[in-house]
Amino acid sequence: MKSKLFLAAIAVAMMFASCNNEEVPVIDPGKGALAVKIVTPGTANRATQAPTTGAVYADVDPAGNHRIFFVDAGDNVIRSIALDPTQAIDGEGQVISDVVASWRVYVVLNAPTSVNTLTTLTAIKAAGGAVTGLTSLEANGFVPMSNHTDAASMVPNTGGTAGTPAGDADYQAVIEVSPAISRLEVTQISTGVFYNTATLVYTRIVSFDVNGVYVDGYSPNYTFAGAGSGTLAEMDQTFANTGLGDNGPWSSNATPAVTPTPAGTVWAYNLAAGAAPRLIIPVTNVVTQTSLDNAAWSASSAPDTSVRYLTVTWATNAAGTNALSTFSRANVYQVANIMFSADKLHSTPNPIIADTRVEVTVRQWTLNPTWAVVQ
Repeated sequence: MKSKLFLAAIAVAMMFASCNNEEVPVIDPGKGALAVKIVTPGTANRATQAPTTGAVYADVDPAGNHRIFFVDAGDNVIRSIALDPTQAIDGEGQVISDVVASWRVYVVLNAPTSVNTLTTLTAIKAAGGAVTGLTSLEANGFVPMSNHTDAASMVPNTGGTAGTPAGDADYQAVIEVSPAISRLEVTQISTGVFYNTATLVYTRIVSFDVNGVYVDGYSPNYTFAGAGSGTLAEMDQTFANTGLGDNGPWSSNATPAVTPTPAGTVWAYNLAAGAAPRLIIPVTNVVTQTSLDNAAWSASSAPDTSVRYLTVTWATNAAGTNALSTFSRANVYQVANIMFSADKLHSTPNPIIADTRVEVTVRQWTLNPTWAVVQ
């Protein structure tokens, strides 16, 4: 009897030993499948085109490089995965497995492939590309975009409620990206009357030609954080056009005013965010009239074929007293009219004393009403 009890005890011990040697799976409640859904507000990015009217959508290059980065608390990249626009943008969300809920998600669209192997969030935000002709930041014409924030963005998946990913993923991240640039749009250039308080003579411009609309004071590179980088390109008083904008000429109409060609378009420039650039506008073939009472006008002068320059800065009010010194990413700065008078025409750009500002309208990709200030 004792031997039978002994053998039974050994059998029970062996059974427990066998169970203890088996691998017991460890379940991580903070890890699972993530559905990434991208929202892409933006705008078109060509030089002379229809003006931005509100919340339109930026192009996403179907053959471009788009990336999802998973970042830990120390801003180190844990994983880098190709983003599929057909799923993440056009579909119900791109599902990625084995994602830790504490990771943060950072997305870049229309990106250079050089960002794919970067290992820190700081390096990704600093990455970008050269401005090509100012009218398009990328040679292929697509605006680079990234997400607004690097804050934690994963939440439990609610299973396809309005605006969120559907499917069986454990988590979801709905990320709104924005263009990593600012944008300037100008609709018209026109003239006003100048009164000389010393001579008591009124002068008005009745016709003129605009030889070009050029951007001054811009960074040759953008970053995904929206800032500019590289050597700042600026014009001094020895101006020479080096492809900094749009070449004319455009002739004034009977108003007189100059608008871009074709009709209904605007001069538009995509810029790295940061210090607000000036516009340099060379003007020629200026024809003037004078008056002593701002009513009876003299015969028109002969056209002045010399080149004169307007230097334009920006304000947030029509009076030009509230200077606008910074352009922010994902903002469109719209200028309805740059109005100048004869006293604002200088023999060189960037006069020592800058005294002309133009009101700007600001739109979030966002429109910002902006007023021009002619120096």
